[in-house]
Amino acid sequence: MNFAFDIRFYLGDAPARAYLKCTSGHTSKAGCERCDQCGDFDDQVIYSTSVGSERTDESFNSQRDPDHHKGVSPLMELQTNFITQFVLDPMHLVEIGIFKRFLSFVLRRGPVNTRLSGAEIEDFSVLLDLFAKFVPDDFTRKHLVLDNRPKWKATEYRLLLLYLGIVIFKLILKEEVYQLFLLLHSAVFIMSNETFIELYLEEAQSFIEHFVKYSATVFGAKFVSYNVHSSLHLASDVKMLKKPLIKFSAYPFEDLGGQLKKLVRSSSKPLQQICRRLAEREKVGDKIDRDVKGRGPMNEHTRGPTGNLSVTCQFKKYEGESFTVSIEIPNNCVCLSDGSFGLIRNIVTVDFSVKLVVSVFECTRDLYDYTIASSKLGICILWNVSESLTVYDLSDILFKCVLLPFGESEFVGIPILHLL
Repeated sequence: MNFAFDIRFYLGDAPARAYLKCTSGHTSKAGCERCDQCGDFDDQVIYSTSVGSERTDESFNSQRDPDHHKGVSPLMELQTNFITQFVLDPMHLVEIGIFKRFLSFVLRRGPVNTRLSGAEIEDFSVLLDLFAKFVPDDFTRKHLVLDNRPKWKATEYRLLLLYLGIVIFKLILKEEVYQLFLLLHSAVFIMSNETFIELYLEEAQSFIEHFVKYSATVFGAKFVSYNVHSSLHLASDVKMLKKPLIKFSAYPFEDLGGQLKKLVRSSSKPLQQICRRLAEREKVGDKIDRDVKGRGPMNEHTRGPTGNLSVTCQFKKYEGESFTVSIEIPNNCVCLSDGSFGLIRNIVTVDFSVKLVVSVFECTRDLYDYTIASSKLGICILWNVSESLTVYDLSDILFKCVLLPFGESEFVGIPILHLL
């Protein structure tokens, strides 16, 4: 049986891409896949903070840079575009690459004047533990344990980079290091949402460029590894594909890989085992992913405020196709279509229409403005929850938020990007 298919792009980490393309690896001086900028060697390969001449599909095929090539890839026979079809995987490049490296320099590897002290590291650990209960259920790994950092998954680094870090690091990092973090955070945050990409992609590219150059000043030239340099080319992939980072990252494949791994019972013939288990599941109508989504209103109750509506039923939870909200922390904070942030107090139905009874935050301001005003990205400091209730339609939810405590009576609201 023959199947016709098109290859949109090849996705893998840096060693896998170098292996498939038959090029120098990420530890070589000519390892950059997108430009001919060569690195220097000082106990390790140190890459440039600027971009050289861009590689193209044509220049790759003609092997104009002999130092970059180690042979002829067998994919050449498929008329593969070795630049435009080999995207930089954001999961390995940003979360497991750059941000993991950033944390290691902040904790122990960086210059003394940039590292956290023992007391500050203890504060870091305490804040991670404190904020775990404020992370919504949309995140699979909510409790970040600093002592287990060598075993952290990419999702844990992403949670800290995009959400928890902007509050925690504001409290414990030195100002210049926090500004360096904001450059990376803002760039990745923008490139993680389609609307922000349309509005601020040029700014994101500028933030990345400043991050790479500034990091060499703050942490030293040795911080600029292959991943740090390669981030200079990440915005071009976003622009080319017109997709946010999560849409061409390895996350879905990593998730499925874990599920497939559970189907293997021994080291002998793993592929055959997976094929047989999948065939068995297909025969009985079972799928690997058993999560049922979009169940609508759930957990009926009778004790909530109704906002003077003649309600049919009251519910504690609503489960949609892409997000779940409830009347309880940490799943009750939303940003609404009128730009306000609010806490869901009740979920009701009126003539089969789902309504939200919400207490709105009356005051908001920017959390940061060093790179871009945080409110432009939907990130705000919130305070003064209104005692009066406002009724919204379910369709009025613009995005669900992470709501983190900030001081005695203030909170920070952050949109959850992968749910948008």
